[in-house]
Amino acid sequence: MQLNFFFPEKSSQSRLAIWQLALIAFGMLFLRAWPRLFYPDVWDEDGIQNLYGFLSRGPIDMLTPVSGYLIVIPKTMTYLSALISITYYPFLSTVFTWIFTIFVFVTIAKAPTYLKGGVWLAVFCALLPTNPEVFGLPLYSFWWGSLLLPILVFWDERKTHFGFRVFLLLIASMSSPFCVATLPLFFIRAYVLRQHRVEIILAVLAIITTATQFWIMYPQTSSFVAALLYKVLPRFLGGYTVVNLYPALAWVGAFALLSYGVGGIVRNRHSWVLWTLGYLCVISIIMSVTRTHINDLDQSVGGPRYFFFPYIFISWYLVQLVYQDRAKWFCWVGCGFLGLSLINTIPVLGRNHDSLYWKDHVYSCSQFEKYELPAHFAGSAGDVWPFPIDGALCAAWLAKDPFANAPKSTYAYRVLRKIKPEDYANFNIAKALQVQQSEWQGQDYETFKSGKPSVPEGYRIIGSYTGKPNSNPSSVKVHLRRGQQILYRTESNSGNQQITIDGHAEQFISRALVAPKWMILEFSNRQLPEEFDVIFTDRPGPGEWSAIAVKE
Repeated sequence: MQLNFFFPEKSSQSRLAIWQLALIAFGMLFLRAWPRLFYPDVWDEDGIQNLYGFLSRGPIDMLTPVSGYLIVIPKTMTYLSALISITYYPFLSTVFTWIFTIFVFVTIAKAPTYLKGGVWLAVFCALLPTNPEVFGLPLYSFWWGSLLLPILVFWDERKTHFGFRVFLLLIASMSSPFCVATLPLFFIRAYVLRQHRVEIILAVLAIITTATQFWIMYPQTSSFVAALLYKVLPRFLGGYTVVNLYPALAWVGAFALLSYGVGGIVRNRHSWVLWTLGYLCVISIIMSVTRTHINDLDQSVGGPRYFFFPYIFISWYLVQLVYQDRAKWFCWVGCGFLGLSLINTIPVLGRNHDSLYWKDHVYSCSQFEKYELPAHFAGSAGDVWPFPIDGALCAAWLAKDPFANAPKSTYAYRVLRKIKPEDYANFNIAKALQVQQSEWQGQDYETFKSGKPSVPEGYRIIGSYTGKPNSNPSSVKVHLRRGQQILYRTESNSGNQQITIDGHAEQFISRALVAPKWMILEFSNRQLPEEFDVIFTDRPGPGEWSAIAVKE
């Protein structure tokens, strides 16, 4: 069997048409991130900083750094999506993200560079053995945009495309600190190709954009610990080969890959492409371990994005060896490592998440003086990053939204998360006397298991958890005044739990939130009557229960 059966493209540019590459890119994205397209939500700093900043301050927020650096690409997507529709923001921003990611995929495959492999270079970007954290989300689009910088470094100077290259350089450098790593390569390129004025101009632009990023980034603290340097090999090289399958073999996989990589550059010592990819791999690992403590890095659950660049450059390095080494056996070994990385991807191929019902929250926000919109942090509805926003601001943006309609129902309450127990006294929490009737005879799970109340002294827990199977719905009714609060808690699965306003079931959303820790529900929706009864219902489901806490 000939090796070129698997790797037929010996040039840098794929022979496939752009539409064919775009279709492949969509398929790769769909494979890794389809829930984000079907169930779009707001994630991380895209909500609590980008969207919040735009809604509050307008386009000037484009210049506000996120995590210490400018990210023009994600913020542009945020602004365009919010301008079109705030209610459909998650879907629109996801669509823009997928379009941009496909653009990067096609650019990698079609760009006239000194890298061999064409479409394979792009495919291995999509099939990394990491949790697909950076796939299909607006915030992480700058990680994909950063890949345009090494593409420019390897660009064939005989194929000018000056305007396009300037565009790629500007959007990539103004969206990622990775421009600091590639700046020396632009210097070297400009010196070697100094007879080409275009290369000098691009190097000058690289200096300007990198200086801008560096000025924004400086100073930043480093989490690098030299004593933990030995963990780099198993964490990154071992992680690329076997960790998702057999964690105990991390060192074996690391030494095998390192030996092959060193052997490859010794055998092809005159290849500036391999030396450059080696530099990019090393510098990207250094940037990762200085940004986040190496003990916190895990390609499955602990910052998978920090493995994105190292794994891509390892893949590109292996692809180059497969194409250019003269010994077939050595090329086949490279194919083996690439194949092993693909198998290692299977355990982390996809990632699901809970729905946060963004549209319901946006509509509800307009009915409150203040409201906390939720943004995903880890994919669980019980662990979100809330960002406070004025109800009047929500109403103003809804008025501009051509797709907004009068909602059939809104949440009767707003959620106050992460309130310390010692601060409960500062809230107008309902009293036990306001409990009208209760069919709940238990506690919350934590109190039941530990035997110690999970709320401070002076509060009474009324819960549905008894430690015994319960096949019948049960409820507790509390009489409240508008603006009063109540402590609420559920199991991490709350699909069958309900919170209804007696006599107003159609006007207010009855779906209960997920509250794995005590949260405060403030019933202050403007549409609520001055006094009303709220019914908390536990409809039996696997592992489900609800609990409230009131003042004694």
